[in-house]
Amino acid sequence: MRGFPNCLISLTLLLLSFCFQCHANRPVFAHYMLYAPSGPDNLDGYKAEIRYAKSKGIDAFALNTNNWEDVYKTRADGIYQAADELGFKIFFSLDMHRDNTHLTAENVKEMITRYSSRASQYSYNGKQFVSTWLGNEDTVFDGYSNALEGWNKAVFDQIGGRDKYYFVTFFPTGGTEQEVTSMINKFNSLIDGLYAWDTSAWPYSSADNFNSPSNDKDQAYLRACKNARKSYMASVSPWFFKHDGCCNDVCTTPKDQTSCGCQVKGNYQGSGLWIKRWEQIIKDQPDFVEIVTWNDWVERTYVAKMNNPNWGPQQSNDQDFPHEAFLELGSYYISWYKTGQQPSITDDSVFIFYYSQSAKATATNDPCKPQNGNVLDDRVYVVTKLKSPASVEVQSGGSTQRFPVKAGVTTVSMPFQKGQQSAKVTRDGAQILQVVGSKGISNSFSTYDYNVYSGFSALILPEFLTAA
Repeated sequence: MRGFPNCLISLTLLLLSFCFQCHANRPVFAHYMLYAPSGPDNLDGYKAEIRYAKSKGIDAFALNTNNWEDVYKTRADGIYQAADELGFKIFFSLDMHRDNTHLTAENVKEMITRYSSRASQYSYNGKQFVSTWLGNEDTVFDGYSNALEGWNKAVFDQIGGRDKYYFVTFFPTGGTEQEVTSMINKFNSLIDGLYAWDTSAWPYSSADNFNSPSNDKDQAYLRACKNARKSYMASVSPWFFKHDGCCNDVCTTPKDQTSCGCQVKGNYQGSGLWIKRWEQIIKDQPDFVEIVTWNDWVERTYVAKMNNPNWGPQQSNDQDFPHEAFLELGSYYISWYKTGQQPSITDDSVFIFYYSQSAKATATNDPCKPQNGNVLDDRVYVVTKLKSPASVEVQSGGSTQRFPVKAGVTTVSMPFQKGQQSAKVTRDGAQILQVVGSKGISNSFSTYDYNVYSGFSALILPEFLTAA
């Protein structure tokens, strides 16, 4: 009997080790739009992006493109080279959207095989990882009767067989368990897992006026995928606003507005969607998480830094709206998701989020008010991440409100006013942090733009002061 406690201890340690390995194997990706680097394809620029992504806990970029002309090959070559040199990982998100110039079977085969031997090519369970954005339509490849036949015969049979690849696809469903199961059954022999896009990234419902994101559809995907022994990749996104410049006087219905890009997704503003979705993901523990997106300037979902030599004209339109605060705050949750352990907070930080024009105001030269714009709430949001309690003072224009805030992560908000936005944190009567928005709020504007401004300030103490 004396050996029993030792046996029990060994078993406990083994189980703890197994649990740690399960959590440690949960990667985080960022959806990288290959159209975005429209500058000089600067290798140092790609390296800067990768260093920043790695520093925040991101494991790989999912390169998304529906075009494989030479300019896109050159960009992908540069990104893979930078990743090779920095120990980062890359895989393709094959964009099969039929409404745009889409990839052919020959394009897909070359994209998958061109980098298969690179050190930076991401693999999972010993297989090269491949993802898609759509591709479940029967017409996805010309000359085949359905998508299953097309993927197998036009692609995988010609590049060594399906078993060499770990294939996780965004084949869209409505997000119910029955719909997800039906999709899995249809493509069971083809896919290793399913990826959810808008049902996961912006999971809102009109039932509560688009106010709160729900993880009901994530959980439906998880149940269906677990039952079928498939992986599930969830999405998380900071925000969504699209106004691509095609809005005009023919955009008079919600359908027209959506098709021409005049839309907001959801009303969980500031950092709310970002924090709430990470909390849900940490609870649900999907196999993979993809941040939507790294650099989609068109839909304003980016988390990348602004100052990069590779960014082109499209990014310059968003220069006044940095989103780095999302990823700075997000790194806390990324670590939590990957390790299964809530990180201790040793440094104080404050973050500010707002859009720069009132939802109640009218543009002087834009006939197409964004879809769902009526549910927006004119508030400035401040998040504190603190090692001990403090007080935060939020100033919006000429108005000020003070809030007591606890240790940990706390969100406060107040109605915004025109003018400058700022927040300062005090503890024991002394100011320790301040963040001041460089973009003010104005209700005099020519076009609608509900992109989110974000900013942050952090007090990072030397390690010898936090070691105790």
